[in-house]
Amino acid sequence: MIAQEQINLYSWPDVRRSIFKMDEESANDLDTMCCTQFIGLNYYGNNYLGDQYKRAADIIVASKQKGVTDTYYSSPEGLFMPVAYLYRHSLELKLKGLLEQIIECDLYEDVDKVLDKHNIIKIWQKIKPILKNQWPKAYPKPLNNTEALITDFHKIDKSGQALRYPKLKNGNNVREKIPKRVTESHKIFGSGGSVRESKLIDENDLREKFPKRVSLVMLKDAFNEIYHLLDGCKAHFDAFLDYDCG
Repeated sequence: MIAQEQINLYSWPDVRRSIFKMDEESANDLDTMCCTQFIGLNYYGNNYLGDQYKRAADIIVASKQKGVTDTYYSSPEGLFMPVAYLYRHSLELKLKGLLEQIIECDLYEDVDKVLDKHNIIKIWQKIKPILKNQWPKAYPKPLNNTEALITDFHKIDKSGQALRYPKLKNGNNVREKIPKRVTESHKIFGSGGSVRESKLIDENDLREKFPKRVSLVMLKDAFNEIYHLLDGCKAHFDAFLDYDCG
């Protein structure tokens, strides 16, 4: 007898239904049932959504680390673009959320054009001087390293669109911007070890600027470092708003 799970796996839409419909079984599945009216509650905004995009990427990477297999593919290559997109978008939202807090504290003005765009380097360049002013005697390496990691994300996706589609608007293949492997452990896409490099035909191909192997785990770990720093800054400005702006 064919298991019901297998039947559901390959079922066609032979019954009219809504993707938002819930039956009794799904309504009782607290692990997957979403009460959308409670999304974020009072915390809904860029910071909250940034956390959730990171959460989704973390779950995907953790499942592969645990050896969870999916239906069609066992290798992780196809997950790189979705996972990298989730982390990059989380980063963009966290940066925008932090900049919104800075504006709310009257520490910055006239940045609406930056908030409406997707250039994470330009957003970071607005934030970094404020952070340095808040902690003038702080060790500079964490901020500099954060900027280097943000730059890594910016190199493969300057607009927030490149990781979403197989081709860019100009018709170029998105894969031309993606590192093929990464061998240096300090890089955001690192995995350690050494790999013999092969020269690509096009000297302008952005792949030439990257090592050649990608580790989803190191991508996650590197992103977590950025995330923890930005989250710490968020807590600082939360306190600033509570006590100095209130």
